[in-house]
Amino acid sequence: MTPQEMIARAKRIARGKTPLATEVSPGLWVGSEESCQDFDGAVVHACKHPCFEQERARREVASGSLAHVEDATNLWLNIYDPPYVIDQMWAFRKVLEWTTGREKLLTQCNQGFSRSPSLMMAIMHRRGLLQGSDYDTAWKEFELVYPQYRPSAGMRMWLLEYWPQIIGK
Repeated sequence: MTPQEMIARAKRIARGKTPLATEVSPGLWVGSEESCQDFDGAVVHACKHPCFEQERARREVASGSLAHVEDATNLWLNIYDPPYVIDQMWAFRKVLEWTTGREKLLTQCNQGFSRSPSLMMAIMHRRGLLQGSDYDTAWKEFELVYPQYRPSAGMRMWLLEYWPQIIGK
């Protein structure tokens, strides 16, 4: 790690970002944007900046022309987490489809507090690892394995309304 990378990492940690991934179930991990750098498995990158935008630019795809980019082991989502409700169903559906059958999986977002753990909750429910048929019950179950889960107000309001659709009820 270069001195500049070490300084940037220290600043992110000082701002409260989760520096390392947490294994929430065997083979299933949740983390921040730093977590994916050395992860040996499939990764869902749930952050528009920097992950999605960097990959979009690397592939020379026009800005605003797509919602996700993927390869064999990475899914980059053009997703953000505002304090108000926005429709995230396309992202949850894509993640649930893309992660099917993947044994070693990391979901990551900038801080590891809202988007990536929310996506992991849906993955774990789909795999039978969470039982909550309503969002609040699922949250309580998930907090036992990932106590740092703090969804944004917009994500929480959206999940409260759409959790039954996400989990297929």
